[in-house]
Amino acid sequence: MNDGMRDVRVAEVARLARRWLGADALARRQESDAWWAALALRCARAALATDSGPGGAEQARADAITALTAALDLGLDAGTASLPALLEQHAPVAFSLPPAGSAVLRDPVDRVAPPDDGAWWTWSPLPADRDPVLTWPMPPVLLSRYRPLPGGTSAGDERDEALPAGRGLRLLVEYTRTGAPERLDEAVTLLERAVRTVASDSEAANGDLAWALLQRFTRSELRADLDGSVEHAMVAGVFDRDDEGGDARAPVWLAVLGLALLTRYELTGGPADLDNAVGALHRSVTALGEGHPDFDAVTSALADALLYRHGLTGASADLRLAGELVFTPEQPVAYAPSVYAAFLEDGDPTALNDAVGQARSALTRIRDDTRRPWALNGLAGFLLARYAALHDPSDAWAAVDRLQEARALLPPGTTPYATVLVNLAHALTAGPQRDTPAAARLATEALDTPHISVRLEAQALELLCALAELSGHPDELALAPDLLDRRLTTLLEQRADAPADPRRTALRWAQARLRRSSGRPAEGLELARAVQEDRVWDVLAQPDAGESFRRARRALAEAAEMAVWMEEDGEPREAFAAIESARALTVLAATEADPVSARLTALGSGELQERWLLARTSAPTDRDPSRLPSARRGLGDAGPGADVPPELRAEVRGALLPSAGAGPQDFLGRPTPDALAEPLHAIGADAVVHVVAGRGHTPGLALVLHATGEVASLVLPHLSEQARELRGFARAHDECLRSPGDRAAGSAWRTALRQVCDWSWRAAVHAVHDHLSARAGAEAGRIPHVVFVPTGVLGLVPWHAARRKHEGARRYAIEDMCFSYAPSASALDGFARRQRSVPDGTGLVVADPLGDLPHARQEGADLHRWYYSKGSRLGRSGAADAMPATPRAVLEALLADGDGPGPAVVHFACHARSCAPATESHLVLAGGQRLSVGSLLAHARPPAAHGRNPLVVLAACATAVPGDQYDEALSLATAFAAAGASCVIGTLWTVGDEHATRLMTDFHHFLNLDGLPAAQSLRQSQLRALDRARSRTAGSGPAARTRAEDPAHWAAFLHYGTGFPGPGGVRGGPDAEALSGSATDGLGPAAGTRSPLFSRMPGRERSEVIWICPQRDCLRRAAGDAKAPFDEDTCPDHPRQALRRE
Repeated sequence: MNDGMRDVRVAEVARLARRWLGADALARRQESDAWWAALALRCARAALATDSGPGGAEQARADAITALTAALDLGLDAGTASLPALLEQHAPVAFSLPPAGSAVLRDPVDRVAPPDDGAWWTWSPLPADRDPVLTWPMPPVLLSRYRPLPGGTSAGDERDEALPAGRGLRLLVEYTRTGAPERLDEAVTLLERAVRTVASDSEAANGDLAWALLQRFTRSELRADLDGSVEHAMVAGVFDRDDEGGDARAPVWLAVLGLALLTRYELTGGPADLDNAVGALHRSVTALGEGHPDFDAVTSALADALLYRHGLTGASADLRLAGELVFTPEQPVAYAPSVYAAFLEDGDPTALNDAVGQARSALTRIRDDTRRPWALNGLAGFLLARYAALHDPSDAWAAVDRLQEARALLPPGTTPYATVLVNLAHALTAGPQRDTPAAARLATEALDTPHISVRLEAQALELLCALAELSGHPDELALAPDLLDRRLTTLLEQRADAPADPRRTALRWAQARLRRSSGRPAEGLELARAVQEDRVWDVLAQPDAGESFRRARRALAEAAEMAVWMEEDGEPREAFAAIESARALTVLAATEADPVSARLTALGSGELQERWLLARTSAPTDRDPSRLPSARRGLGDAGPGADVPPELRAEVRGALLPSAGAGPQDFLGRPTPDALAEPLHAIGADAVVHVVAGRGHTPGLALVLHATGEVASLVLPHLSEQARELRGFARAHDECLRSPGDRAAGSAWRTALRQVCDWSWRAAVHAVHDHLSARAGAEAGRIPHVVFVPTGVLGLVPWHAARRKHEGARRYAIEDMCFSYAPSASALDGFARRQRSVPDGTGLVVADPLGDLPHARQEGADLHRWYYSKGSRLGRSGAADAMPATPRAVLEALLADGDGPGPAVVHFACHARSCAPATESHLVLAGGQRLSVGSLLAHARPPAAHGRNPLVVLAACATAVPGDQYDEALSLATAFAAAGASCVIGTLWTVGDEHATRLMTDFHHFLNLDGLPAAQSLRQSQLRALDRARSRTAGSGPAARTRAEDPAHWAAFLHYGTGFPGPGGVRGGPDAEALSGSATDGLGPAAGTRSPLFSRMPGRERSEVIWICPQRDCLRRAAGDAKAPFDEDTCPDHPRQALRRE
């Protein structure tokens, strides 16, 4: 807006202020646009609040239009992107005017009003959905103005209680003391009356009304209260200043504004609210100073806001600022949440230790007893988070002790007391020894608290329903299912206008659990199916792939539970379909596919598809440049998209599901078990098995789909997520990822591996083996070929290495069955439609690109010379013409953009990193450049797009396990499969260089010389490794044999894709003994393994990186990101030198 237009708007606002507010409103005028915009808002409020006044009702409406337009043109924002409370209240005014006037008013209304039908709810996740600590209700921020002092007074008692504003403030203090909602409602009524006047204290009344509405929202969760709080706090922050223009109460109102915006961000996930909350709280902290009684509370709120924004954008500056805030010794846990964010970002356990340490340190410094319970509550949250990550039982027990201590310090019957009760109930169910009855009693007591907030009530109800389902007998927990059901129904009715609300969906799932466990199984199952339909839309509407994947995993966990219900009801086919639907949805989200767009195209809805794509791919403003897409990043990943508008979601859903009975599964085209059985024949498998871990009293389950279309269910009592061997193996796995060079961690891992191999046989594989072996018509001497689809932590288990004692020795499952793995049963159809590559001498060998893996270098030379001499070799070879293995060179060779069919086999012998998030997992290539999961997904090709699809061998560490989850839905292996490979060989853990070389030499021999398919080639290679170990230790004792045939040396490798059954027994192979030397431990020092020094990335990296030529005296430099240079990836002056990071 130019200066001339600004002067016009200022003059208009001044005229309206004199008319509607009186001349006194301009007595303390300021020249800032924010001041004039806020004054215009007050004028609009005054005009809309009456049908009479200067000029009558029509003039009032016209003045409101002018005032709103001026407010917007003067930049009205100041912490809020809309004025929904004002405009919703007076929406009929806009539509009661004549058409011409209506059009004039509708323009500013459309610019500020939220959409109808609950569309204010965005699809970004609540912080509580992201991590365990933030499921804790945060401590309420209480400003000193509303805190009762001895004698019943408060810091705000300077006002005359004869005036509405003074009586309203007194009632707010009374509400703080008693928690009585009627006091809060009375305060709101009085303060709303006060703000309509132009009395000297009306500005402060705006601030008090903002606080009152914010407090009422925490109980009612009415959106109008929250928006009104934002609006009134903004007005108070602009107008409540002293005559000299300095701050009086303005910093306090800025704090209220920031708290209201932060609350609205928690509700809607809107990034604009979060940015404005950070700004308002930062200005408030700066203006308050360390001596102000509210400094600590507002600083803590600022730390929370920075933590939220760090989680949203990944900007490390927010995390650093949160850690650098000045906290007084009275400040309870404020730095600890920001330290915890570092753990969420990169999985570094030291961050969890720091968070616990900071929380404990803060606890020792607290002198204000009113803050001690919240400090204890926060410490308990961090302890439980550390227990979830590291599985140390002492952390779970310590969390319970801290919450018990906090409970003793709080008065019963209050909201803080109820909050701690709910958290304590959670802690009692999360630890190694669940105390379900005690947890149920605590949650029930919390529900009985007078004036409990909607949010806390929802948490308590969800927990009680989970406990009822977990125990299987709600009556034994002294629960009243009918009463719980009625309370859930009431809560759901209160949120009926927000069908996309994740809280509402969670409550519906809780109600399904409750009905299932309380003798109404059919009703519970029907409701669970409806919840799964909502979850599908929730996943599909997410523009951010990472968030879509997180939500899909939540849907998968619920589907697994629902599948157990269906099996109990004698519906194994329905159970298989349920778990497969959710599993396929998870894969869909992991690979960033967009079935909605494809379906719209098929329906001929081109214009609707364009709008859908635009909404999903429009990148928001972001302070971190690394999050934005760049046209120069040929290997880069797209940044996060903007929110899909709810009106567009509804329009798309209507177009895709025109029939009343249709659901999301219908247009996703999820195949039936009969349809899924067809690809089993094509890939040479006998059955695909979904493996689901049990929880609580519910046993585990194996759902077996045979190639004939028959579905069988196997109940597995020992397959529990709480199994000691399973949890111990996961804990040891995590420790090895964190400490790749730690021999003690490696030794503990090998022990845990042997234990989990023993457990996996009796937990699942024994039953599957017996079931397949007993089927009629089994061919004599033919081993069954089974495809395992494990879920969650079960994806970490080497099921093919399951073992039992047999004739005085160990016998492994791989000796009796051929194993493949898949991210979902639906993925087998993609493998079946791809042309299986027959080795013909063409290949791409990428070996030792960094020059620190001598066995890998020899492996690459041998494989290229013996089998793939017609193809390319990239990496260190010693040859003068050797080309560096950069990501661009690898992709160009892999994708074969020319007329040729491309390589039949692609073999990688290099380092790999397993990272969080999983899209950042990558192969480490020349110069440290990275070929990431995200890059592979971005370059995915349709099946057989160039005549055939290669076999990809990833002889690197942990290429089949993502860094942030154990589930293999998204890993380097599945990314290559999504990119078009017909088969992929991946690994579950760190692979010793020498052992990998020996096994891979055998694999390629069986593949090329014996003509075996990849699955059989891998099986024969692993059997040969076992046979060699047994031959070396013939006549030795059991201990020597156990060490020699350690699964750590051979069981890491997995097969995905096509494969055909073959004969049992061990086939002859190449004499690889010449490669033998001193054995390298599978998890020994990094120099002897195909793993990098850091298996997880150390936090978010710089978005702009300088890459240089390693040649001495060469001054070539290139810009890039953390993965690779943007343009040239080799030095123009030295083309055989890959650029490396400066």
